[in-house]
Amino acid sequence: MTTGTHETLGKEQPDPPSDRSTGLVFAGVCMVVAALFRSQAAIANTAMILAATFLVVALAVPNWLAPLNHAWFKLALSINRIMSPIIMFILFAGLIAPVGLLMQRFRDPLRRHRDKTRETYWLARPDRRHDASMRDQF
Repeated sequence: MTTGTHETLGKEQPDPPSDRSTGLVFAGVCMVVAALFRSQAAIANTAMILAATFLVVALAVPNWLAPLNHAWFKLALSINRIMSPIIMFILFAGLIAPVGLLMQRFRDPLRRHRDKTRETYWLARPDRRHDASMRDQF
């Protein structure tokens, strides 16, 4: 669906990551788990074995990780569909709306409210007759 803008507004899915990068990410996560549970030998050893396996498979034959990559990508898309609206609501309700209400209460940057003590609403400008910013434009 093209609307003449810089982006397409269709519901096309992004491209999934490569099988190799998915394997490297899983290897890295397994190494982090092994580091976190280093006091528990069974978990640390299992995580290190998994990390080594993912690393070797990702570097040697990454196409073996295609089913895992596909499943991981589908999970990420479903999590995104749920979490993005929640995060956007939290940002709006927790940050944007309160700041907007505070600005309405304590500031008037557009000078919408009449101030009867002022003679004019013109803003004083600095004297720019000697400003060379418009000289020699071309």
